[in-house]
Amino acid sequence: MRSVRWRKVLRDLGAYRTRTILVVMSIAVGVFAVGTIAGSDAMLHAAIRQQYAASRPSSAQVFTDPVDRSLIDALQGMPGVSDIVGRRDVTLRLQTGPQAYRELELVGMDDFEQQRMDIVTPQTGDWPPKRGEILIERSARQLVDLDIGDTVTVQTPNGKSHQLRVGGFDHDVGAPPAFYVGRVFGHVTMETLVDLGYENEFDELHVRVADQTLDRDGIRAVAEDVRSRVERAGVKTFSTFVPVPGKHPADDLLQGFFVVLGFIGALSLIVSGFLVVNTVSAILAQQTRQIGVMKAIGARSGQIAGLYLGLVLAYAVLALGVALPLGALGAYGFAQFTAGLANFDLQGLDIPPNVIALEVAVGLVVPLLAALVPVFRGVRITVREAIASTGIGDRFGRGRLDRALREIRGLSRPTLLSIRNTFRRKGRLVLTLLALTLGGAVFMSVFSVRASLVRTLDDVLAYFAYDVQVELTQPAPAEVLTHEALGVPGVVAAEPWRFATLQRIRPNGAEGRTNVAFGLPPGAQTVRPTVQEGRWLLPNDGNAVVATVNIRDDEPDVRVGDVLTLRIDGQDTKWTLVGVVQSPTQRPFFYMPSRALEIATNEVGRAGVLMVVGSAGTSAASQDALARDVRSRLESAGVRVAATTTSAEIRATQETLFNILTLFLSTMAVLLGVVGALGLTGTMSINVVERAREIGVLRAVGASDGGVLRIFLIEGVIIGLLSWALGAIVAVPISKLLSDALGNVFARRPLAFAFSIEGVAAWLLIVLVLAAVASLLPAWRASRLAVREVLAYE
Repeated sequence: MRSVRWRKVLRDLGAYRTRTILVVMSIAVGVFAVGTIAGSDAMLHAAIRQQYAASRPSSAQVFTDPVDRSLIDALQGMPGVSDIVGRRDVTLRLQTGPQAYRELELVGMDDFEQQRMDIVTPQTGDWPPKRGEILIERSARQLVDLDIGDTVTVQTPNGKSHQLRVGGFDHDVGAPPAFYVGRVFGHVTMETLVDLGYENEFDELHVRVADQTLDRDGIRAVAEDVRSRVERAGVKTFSTFVPVPGKHPADDLLQGFFVVLGFIGALSLIVSGFLVVNTVSAILAQQTRQIGVMKAIGARSGQIAGLYLGLVLAYAVLALGVALPLGALGAYGFAQFTAGLANFDLQGLDIPPNVIALEVAVGLVVPLLAALVPVFRGVRITVREAIASTGIGDRFGRGRLDRALREIRGLSRPTLLSIRNTFRRKGRLVLTLLALTLGGAVFMSVFSVRASLVRTLDDVLAYFAYDVQVELTQPAPAEVLTHEALGVPGVVAAEPWRFATLQRIRPNGAEGRTNVAFGLPPGAQTVRPTVQEGRWLLPNDGNAVVATVNIRDDEPDVRVGDVLTLRIDGQDTKWTLVGVVQSPTQRPFFYMPSRALEIATNEVGRAGVLMVVGSAGTSAASQDALARDVRSRLESAGVRVAATTTSAEIRATQETLFNILTLFLSTMAVLLGVVGALGLTGTMSINVVERAREIGVLRAVGASDGGVLRIFLIEGVIIGLLSWALGAIVAVPISKLLSDALGNVFARRPLAFAFSIEGVAAWLLIVLVLAAVASLLPAWRASRLAVREVLAYE
């Protein structure tokens, strides 16, 4: 008996090979999407955790004025400290062409051979670098065309140029990719830094705590003890950075991104289930008499249900045979590409068993669940009803919609027939529309997500309304900065900003996180925040402070009107919180009157940052020229410039990241659209089979091949247009959901939502092509059916 059942399953698989191929492909695409996402996610996180741990990341970093080795030796053995290593970080300019430069962040290391934490590994070339050589961090190859043995020109903040030889390339797994920050990273010996004019001292203390089980607050307490000890030794400190223990900086970003991709992958599986429902429903409708015969000879409903579920299981097994190897290759390729962007290495093709188990589970369970309702509804038919059935029921013409369609006039008969045929099988139409609608909605949502990202970036750049930001190596007289900058042709405004680091001293005496405070000149115009509570700073304010709203992530108790104790440069001072403003970035900020901050830091009349506004516009070329002119003017006046950043550079860097995200999301959306197109092809193929006699009648009364072809093509295009209209509506909430999710990943707040009309227009063109292509093969088959053949169809 079992062999008879399986012979029927195999016969049904082979009887309609096109239908079988479509269902198998649809399930396979859904499983492939899940396997690609889950597999690449698992490989990426395993690789990044392993490589990050192998680099022995520091628990905290303390940024200071230069300190010598004797002080670092004295800090060793402090309570809670396992080790402390000093490094020197300087910002230079790397000449990339005539009057063309890139910022170069150069790290001086004392010992390349015996690194104890934040380990940098060699890639190619010399190791360790010789005196006068530079090792370029490998991700910089995305920005500059350099090779081993090249001689590069670097310019120090005092305006002097030096020649360095590219000794090779190295890898710092903890460094951000060069393309993301728009600057080149390099490593040199301390002797090379001395040749460049720097002291043989360190300005970064990398701290590793003794107890590796400490949480972030525990590590911060140890780091603050180190910072206090350094300040007691008479060395000024600037800030303390404590990363999340054991977590790579890109980990959260990757995790959030894969959550969004996983959502799209799950939708592709659901859409493939719609095609299973349509196919099984059509098979049961065609085989109604067979079901009646099986029941007449003693088969029970459960046995018949098992027969058709076995057919679905066969579809699923065939799909898994296709999807599992392709999913593994897709996961490896996707992970390899993403790892290259995030600047770490993949360890090879290694799909975890739990990912394979997930693919098998969803590949078997989703189709079977989708088939349950049509199977058990179809096998409940009685013997009498089954034998009396013609196999294809048709209730068209009884509903209000059907009667309304009959009233349509002014169109050709084939077009009218196409419109009416579209709504004959309403249940099948709904499932087909759902598949295409979801695919289109996600595709349109990807465009809206990008539009939301760009609008958010526009808001941030409008928040900081400057063209060029000039960072100084050390504070300089504010009057000199303003005077010199305003003397540059094209400069319409120049505002000197003070900056400092501070910690809030909580009511219980505990120190909060180290944050950045900006001291703004009276009536500052280069920052335009959106006030959410209270007010903005006034020209006559004293110790008033405004905080960004995300300060409450760490200090949830602060309210407008509170008097806060802030520790600035080791001194505790009282400040009144007068307002809370929207945050432009993940990092919280404090804003204070420049005069009040100068008094708190004992540096009256000096500023460390200059914000410049030009009249030449926002183009990259004009802002670059303005940055060069301002820098040259300041350096001629004896002001040492560490780096310049233009708003166009920020925009270009962020838009590169947006384009990568859009590419990833669009790829998944296209897969979803492919599944929807397969569903439409399956629907049209079933319609051709069911309407075989109608086609024969049409051919018998003189319908041409082209006429029959057009009937089915127009029907497919109508379905595509309906799905497009519904998809545009559904895309609005999906776009908002995806935008909020990505915003919480990148900025810890929802993106500034923007719905993309371009996405709606693009999907209209795509869905028309998809619908025409998906309908072409079934329509062509319908046009080739002979009259004798189709009139004999049962």
